[in-house]
Amino acid sequence: MGVPSLTFNNGKKMPIIGLGTWNFWQGESGQVGNAVKTAIEAGYRHIDCAHVYKNEEEIGQAIRDKIKDGTVKREDLFVTSKLWQTSHSRTAVVTALKTTLKHLGLDYLDLYLIHWPFGYKEGGDMFPRDENNKIILSNVDYCDTWLGMQDAVSHGLARSIGVSNFNTKQIDRILSMCSIVPATNQVECHAFFNQKSLIDYCTSKKITVTAYAPLGSPNRLYEKITAPLLFQLEEWVWSHFKDNAKSFKMSPRTILVKHKYFWNYGQIPRSRAAGKLPNNIKVFDFELTTEEVKAMDALDCNGRVYLEGDGIGHPHHSFS
Repeated sequence: MGVPSLTFNNGKKMPIIGLGTWNFWQGESGQVGNAVKTAIEAGYRHIDCAHVYKNEEEIGQAIRDKIKDGTVKREDLFVTSKLWQTSHSRTAVVTALKTTLKHLGLDYLDLYLIHWPFGYKEGGDMFPRDENNKIILSNVDYCDTWLGMQDAVSHGLARSIGVSNFNTKQIDRILSMCSIVPATNQVECHAFFNQKSLIDYCTSKKITVTAYAPLGSPNRLYEKITAPLLFQLEEWVWSHFKDNAKSFKMSPRTILVKHKYFWNYGQIPRSRAAGKLPNNIKVFDFELTTEEVKAMDALDCNGRVYLEGDGIGHPHHSFS
């Protein structure tokens, strides 16, 4: 069975499960390329990238290799990337997107997102800092950035555009001035942090939600989760769902992905272990019971992991 799709408010479709490529720059050369190839061979058709991940050239080469060998055609794939915070002025958006397309070796993106709603000083380093090592922020309004995103669509460089890490008030401001409604809001979402109110809001505005870190970022500790709940989410799933997992030969991470699929969220789980990638999309052959879903829903404790601490205090910071 192929991966089902979500339909955006503009009629475009996005495969509901994709491959996240964050944090691969810390691995060995070739690691992300091999992951992309393995994912495509396993049936993934959605690849999620970002300029700040510093690996788009390797990803692009892997995509071209799989097109060249006949595994897929470009139109079979859904490629997402994200505008980094040093290119938030309207005129900088299209320039930044052209750079991303050059790195990927593509003519267009299926989806382009504003990575965060607040910007950094433009030009130079991705993380510009002053003499006190404090990040240098910009005062560009994300509504101006959105105008640049709309320009990207009019130039034919992006089929759909959206936001990431935006809160409800920020989306309201976008909706009050836009000619193109955001197609999706990509946010942190997992069993410890289900974002229900934000997701309900987005749904009411016909904006899909894409979950990043849907496996709970097991390598990070949750500041808001105290003992005895300070454990890896996968371990909890295994202890509570072992009968289901054994019956369907599923891993705990497959059940975590299924939980988000149950709620019809897009999601981009990541794994640097190529052997785990196929399991992340093997969620269509089994069902969770209502009781199992409720048990996972009950884990929510507002356990946000990704704070983007450099921007705390900025008027456009999502969580300030």
